[in-house]
Amino acid sequence: MTTPVAVWAAGPRPDFGFLPGTADASLSEAVPDELPIDAGTSSTATRALTIDVQSARLKDYEPPRRGPRPVGLTIEAISVRAPIVPVGVEAGSRHVQVPSDVHVVGWYRFGPPPGAGGSAVLLGHVDSWTQGPGVFFRLRELEPADVIWVTFANGSESPFRVIARRSYPKRGLPGELFEREGPSILALVTCGGSFDQATRSYSDNVVVFAVPHD
Repeated sequence: MTTPVAVWAAGPRPDFGFLPGTADASLSEAVPDELPIDAGTSSTATRALTIDVQSARLKDYEPPRRGPRPVGLTIEAISVRAPIVPVGVEAGSRHVQVPSDVHVVGWYRFGPPPGAGGSAVLLGHVDSWTQGPGVFFRLRELEPADVIWVTFANGSESPFRVIARRSYPKRGLPGELFEREGPSILALVTCGGSFDQATRSYSDNVVVFAVPHD
C-alpha cells in the first residue's frame, strides 16, 4: 500500500504551551463550524486551502497597512529557509489560497504582517504527492523557545519565539487564528494527524504559535 511521504512528520506529538490572552492551554472553545485546511498530499498541490476566513465584511478583505510585508522565513531548528509570498482568498469562495510550490510559504495578506498586532498567519504544505516533502514537513518538531526568523521587503528581520503547538481536527481551527487585533502572534499552519488513502487528506491541522522575541 502506498503511503504519503509525511507519515513520519505527521505522527502524534503532544501539544504544549500557553497562548497569549487565554486562560488555559487552549484557545477559546467557541470554534466556528467551517475552518478546515488541506495543505497535505495532493495530486495538484495548487488548490485553495479550505479555510473559511470567517467574515463577509468587505473591510476584512482589505490588507491592514501596518508595516512591510514578509518575504522570507528561516527556522534553523527544522532546516527551513523559504520565500514567503502573499496569498488571498480563492475567487468565489472564502477559502485561503496556497502557493503551488510546496517549498514556498504563503502569508495571508488580509491579516496583519508578522510582528503587528493580531495573528499573522503563514501557511505551508506538509508534502505533495508529486513534489515530495513540503516546507512545513517538520513543523511538528518545533519545541518551546525555538526561534523563527522573518525577513521583510524593506530588508529588516524579526525573530519570533515558539511558545505553543496545537493539533486541531479538520473543521476545528479556532476563529482567533484570523484575529486582526490584540497580542502579536505568529501562527504557522499545515496538515497533520492520520492520512486517509481514499481522500488523500490528513485528519488534522497542526499550528505552531510564536511571539516576538526580545
